[in-house]
Amino acid sequence: MRTFIAIELYTTVKDKLSAIQKELNNTGADIRLVEKNNIHITLRFLGEINENKLSIIKEILDNTAAEETAFEISINSVGAFANLASIRVVWVGIEKCKERLIAIADKLNALLERNNFGKPDKEFLPHITIARTRSSLNKFRLQECIARNTVLDLKQTIRGIVLFKSTLTGKGSIYEKLYEVNFKNNETNTIV
Repeated sequence: MRTFIAIELYTTVKDKLSAIQKELNNTGADIRLVEKNNIHITLRFLGEINENKLSIIKEILDNTAAEETAFEISINSVGAFANLASIRVVWVGIEKCKERLIAIADKLNALLERNNFGKPDKEFLPHITIARTRSSLNKFRLQECIARNTVLDLKQTIRGIVLFKSTLTGKGSIYEKLYEVNFKNNETNTIV
């Protein structure tokens, strides 16, 4: 099964990001939007794993979350990978407490590597992917739209992490929660 570890976003945050996606779409650029319900912060993409590895991953999530407490992030600006001149991914940046997110991802990655899941493909940069380009059609209009959305003021409290299963379909990915672990002093963990 195809899996990844992520942080869920509030519906109110997803609603505001969806409004930005509509602006991006109105540029006429050749983009594929991330479905609103699928918008999240990816901590680590695991790819294909065997079901017998689930218990190890759940234990890693428990250990990662054991010493963490809830914290608030701010979601501040829209940007692009690789850059504005060569847009492949449109993202929303995280400012406040991004170091905490990096520390959580680093802890997760160290535990995953120790348990033979290998190293991540690339360094973790806290962001939320909202669209991907398919071609350079209307690139300049897309660049202008991104530049207009440089100041956002969204906030969210991060209370835990989630293991998701991702099923690819012709209509896009379907995400299913497999396990959710809350940081200490929050609710109990949930096996889905």
